[in-house]
Amino acid sequence: MVATGDEHTPHTTRDGAGHASELGAVIERCVRELRDTHSGCNITVIGAPGTGKTTLVCTVFEQLSATPGVGADDILALTPNRDHATLLRDRLGPGRDGIRSAPAARSIHSFAFGLVSALSGATEGRQSRFISGAEQDAFLADMLDGYESGLIPAPAWPEHLSAEVRATRGFRDQLREALNEVMARTLDPAEVFAAAAAHGRGEWEVLAVMMREYLELNSFPGFSGVDTASVLTEATSILLEQDARGVRAGSHWDFSVPGRPASEQPGQPVPRFVLVDAGQDLPDGALSVLQCLVALGCRILLTASPDTTTQAFRGATGLLLRHAARQETTGGALAGPGGSLVLTLDPLDPACRGAGALAHMWHGFASAMSAEQAYGHLPIPDRTAEAVAEPGEPGESAPAGFTVFPSAAERTRGIARTLRRWHHEAGLDWAECAVLCRTAGTATALRQELEHLGIPVAGSSMSLAADPATAPLLRLLDLDSDDDIAVEAVARELLTGVYGGVDALAVRGLERELAVLTGSADNALLTALRSYPAEQLPGELAMVNRLLSTADEVRGTDPHTALWQLWETSGAARRWEPVAASQPTHPLNDRLDAVIRLMTLAERYSGRDAMPAHSFALKVLDQDFAQDSLARQHHGDMVVVDSPAGVAHLDFTAVIVADVNDGQWPNPKIRGSIFDTADLCDALDGRLPAGTPETDSATAQAARFAQRRRGVIRDEARLLLAALSRARTHLLITALDDGESSPSGFFTLLRPDPDDGADHADAVSTAQATDVEPAAELATQQLSIRSIAAHARHRFETADTAEEQQQWAQLLAALARAYVSEADTATWQRWYERSSQDPIRAADEIVTLSPSTMETFATCPLQWFLSRHAGDTAATQAQTTGTLIHELAEEFPDGDMLGMQQAFEEKFAQLEFDAEWEREREYDAIAGMVDNLSTYLRARRSEGTLVGVEASVSAVENDPEQGGPWQIRGRIDRIEQLADGRGLYVIDFKTGKNPTPHKEMPEHPQLGTYQAALAHPSGTVELADGSQVHGTPAGAELVFLRNQKPSTREQPALQTDEHSPDGYSWAGRMVVETARQMRSAHFPATPSPDACRFCPVRSSCPAVMDSDNEEARA
Repeated sequence: MVATGDEHTPHTTRDGAGHASELGAVIERCVRELRDTHSGCNITVIGAPGTGKTTLVCTVFEQLSATPGVGADDILALTPNRDHATLLRDRLGPGRDGIRSAPAARSIHSFAFGLVSALSGATEGRQSRFISGAEQDAFLADMLDGYESGLIPAPAWPEHLSAEVRATRGFRDQLREALNEVMARTLDPAEVFAAAAAHGRGEWEVLAVMMREYLELNSFPGFSGVDTASVLTEATSILLEQDARGVRAGSHWDFSVPGRPASEQPGQPVPRFVLVDAGQDLPDGALSVLQCLVALGCRILLTASPDTTTQAFRGATGLLLRHAARQETTGGALAGPGGSLVLTLDPLDPACRGAGALAHMWHGFASAMSAEQAYGHLPIPDRTAEAVAEPGEPGESAPAGFTVFPSAAERTRGIARTLRRWHHEAGLDWAECAVLCRTAGTATALRQELEHLGIPVAGSSMSLAADPATAPLLRLLDLDSDDDIAVEAVARELLTGVYGGVDALAVRGLERELAVLTGSADNALLTALRSYPAEQLPGELAMVNRLLSTADEVRGTDPHTALWQLWETSGAARRWEPVAASQPTHPLNDRLDAVIRLMTLAERYSGRDAMPAHSFALKVLDQDFAQDSLARQHHGDMVVVDSPAGVAHLDFTAVIVADVNDGQWPNPKIRGSIFDTADLCDALDGRLPAGTPETDSATAQAARFAQRRRGVIRDEARLLLAALSRARTHLLITALDDGESSPSGFFTLLRPDPDDGADHADAVSTAQATDVEPAAELATQQLSIRSIAAHARHRFETADTAEEQQQWAQLLAALARAYVSEADTATWQRWYERSSQDPIRAADEIVTLSPSTMETFATCPLQWFLSRHAGDTAATQAQTTGTLIHELAEEFPDGDMLGMQQAFEEKFAQLEFDAEWEREREYDAIAGMVDNLSTYLRARRSEGTLVGVEASVSAVENDPEQGGPWQIRGRIDRIEQLADGRGLYVIDFKTGKNPTPHKEMPEHPQLGTYQAALAHPSGTVELADGSQVHGTPAGAELVFLRNQKPSTREQPALQTDEHSPDGYSWAGRMVVETARQMRSAHFPATPSPDACRFCPVRSSCPAVMDSDNEEARA
């Protein structure tokens, strides 16, 4: 502990070994210093995560409240955000007398806005309006639309900010972040213009133009308001004015207006003591607010954990802590009457969170990554080793578990199994468990997946454009009823979402029924909706029909009226409200809250703007931010699924940290790349040498890049440490290794070395083993409440006796009363068909074979059957990438690099990503593949003559002796006539990471099928112009583009088999045999490590489930 001040000499309370102070001694010192009004210090308390900083704030608050002469309004606690303030208020309670004029704990932005609003109310007679993130985002979207439509004169766009780039979600995100960064510095647009001119940065000039227009528009009546970026700046100006007026701590704010009687003057009490919790997450702009409060005589206590910052992307760079701890040389510290005091909490206190193995692990991680060790808040290495020499003492945490999953689906199921074990076997409440992902977007997706698996998860506000209850209503209002594709998409969303609740298998059965009803197998769903009234359609489809009709009627009315009409038509209120009322933890509570938020927003727009419902819907659908809600989140006995930033103020008994993957966590990309925000800030601060990027030396650019990359990695490490340190006793860290993702360096750094001689056995039976093992071997499948209902229904329908059937019926009735929808007979759709043992095709029915499905069938017949007939997985990002590359190969068959790069930029700009880090990662990966594709295609110019690209290949066989009738239908990426005239050569492009082993190429099923089609007497290649080509196969090859350079795998030309009665080659025999098997009733599972690792239907495979159960029994 070090104290500094003009009239004080430094003194220390560290013991002889250099240990930091224990919590009780620090609390006692804090109270003593703050009570000393004449010579006491303002205090900064620094501690590792879990060392008791929030407890310290609450205890100091309580003891100060008990001080004679200290009133209820004399103490104020400040936090980084509202959720943290709410939690702190709950812990602080009503206070000694229970009467306060303002909340005991507020977020820093709430406190600042309170000052701005009070001044506005006193001087203008109206309260200021706070511009939320969603409103700011919509505001910027309108500005960009105005530029593109010509309604507003557009800035001079630099070449790299093309129309395609400007239309992306990422552009608007980075624009908003750059604007907020600059506006938070209280800079004038002229200063940004000057920086743009001095450094030749066109993107900065664009930013200056938009900043100027944003500020001008935001000052107009009806638009004016204060946003997050400017509220702290405005509050600082108000505090400076208050200081000039002589306002002091313990008095009242003076917002007097000349000419008004003194009795009418507004004036809330000015706090005497300000206690700041989690100071590491306060934005840099909070420093000026706190310095002004110090100038008014307020006493300050600041707590911080330097290595767990979660708000770096929102301006928390550590400036506040550096000032408070007197490490910053400019601007001055937050000194009290006696100077500044810095106290450090002991990280090895047995009462700390995670004491034992977990704390040892994250202290080691922090020591490896921290740039703040000068604060002395991390343990000395020899003491750390000593503290964990004998782990496993009562109350200590167990070692962390580490698991690598082979797919995202397996990851979700594995997390669900672990959560159930913690709940059922370890006896933990659901609310004692948390699953943390790096970003809120990833957490939202995982939350929905876990909810589907029956895990009770706490809701978190999603944007209205993404929430499953509000997004369909908005899309109905925005729908073009003449657009068949859009109408069918909305209809399917309503059917399969929260309004219809029909699963994919039932939809297939419904479509078969509708095909009979309409007489058309093509687009039966759309045809039925277009041709029949609601009364003649099956249940849920009738509801969809009524919603489509209502939307057509109300699309031009005001938003509030239109949404109420849709809501009433859906009938959801009658179904949802009883469930939500009886089960406070049911997800429908969150869906109802979303609908209320949407209605509230619509009512506000209906009263303020003459905006029709369809325009309102388009505006809201374009917003990626959640609208504000006062509904309490994370309530009830439910698992919290969130980002580290969302739970930075919480801790849990058990935590799962998901997806510590390479490129994802850490995400090494430098943020703000479009506007180069880091360079702009350096330029505005005078740290960037004058000159343009062209005149800047490569060495200087590389040095700045390396410095910023290190900063990004440290920010990512702080975010991860914040997640890890939420756990009190149980921790599981997971990663993916699915061919696209792999464990990151952070995962490797955290995972203990199995060869170090230490005992790494997990002490908690419900956590996974510390050693990385295949996830399938870790646990048996456990039933969810939904699967129990399905099992009960099956036993009910197959019961041998009436008595047995009655028992299962009673269980189903009990589950239905608990609102388990699968147990309610009303939900048992008639569109499901019972399984049979008949062949899936008649002997005379044509079997259609494609080269890609031949490969799947050869790998595992059951995988082919389940994927084809029970529903395949949704399109993945990898498939989207593959589509883009194949389009480029088709458009530029000669490998024109310039054209390919330009087309790539345009196509990539149109892709949607859940997070910016995914966009940046995929951009680099695809750009590399484009280079490889161009290199390969240019090299092929000398190999042969191009016949066609994306050519259709077909062959037909009707002879039953040859497995007929069957037909081959496929598309060849590229087909050439070899230079030596040997025949047609097939080329197929691959975008996966792992090339096929050379030993598998001679009988590769996909390439063999292409060649078999060409070799068949009916084999035909049809080109894009309709012309047809025939020829013998001369071989084929796969071209893998994702690695550093293109790599090929060749298959020789087919040879007829002299020993075969029919003379067929191996590929011909494969086609015949596969056609016969696809017509059968039996599709065996053929498990293998490689095939099962990435299988999309693994959870339905009996071979996998049997092996899991065997492992469990063993």
